[in-house]
Amino acid sequence: MRTAALAIAAAATLAAWGTAASARVSDTDFIRASRCHALASASGSAHAAALASVTKAESRGRADTVVRMADKAAAKAANEARSDSAEKRAKVAAELDGVCQAFLGDKSTGTASSSTAASPAS
Repeated sequence: MRTAALAIAAAATLAAWGTAASARVSDTDFIRASRCHALASASGSAHAAALASVTKAESRGRADTVVRMADKAAAKAANEARSDSAEKRAKVAAELDGVCQAFLGDKSTGTASSSTAASPAS
């Protein structure tokens, strides 16, 4: 009887762990989220804090290479957001209102979407 209870507990633990692991965004989406956070911060968007918490949570356990790529994407995005070009500012606003919205997730639960379908335009 005790062995059966331990087996059930182990199965439940593994199921919960699998569910938590699947909620994590891909490396590509993590890099996009970092870009979105930089865009929001540099342009003074109200979503900057929410995107900061997403990138902080998602950075845990990432490979150093992925984190460096995210940092580079964020630096480039911040430069674009601070541009004097009306065209670049419009592109930043469109990205914040489009692709970046996926990382804001469900407002009622505070969770980010697990994946984004679209990629930002270059």
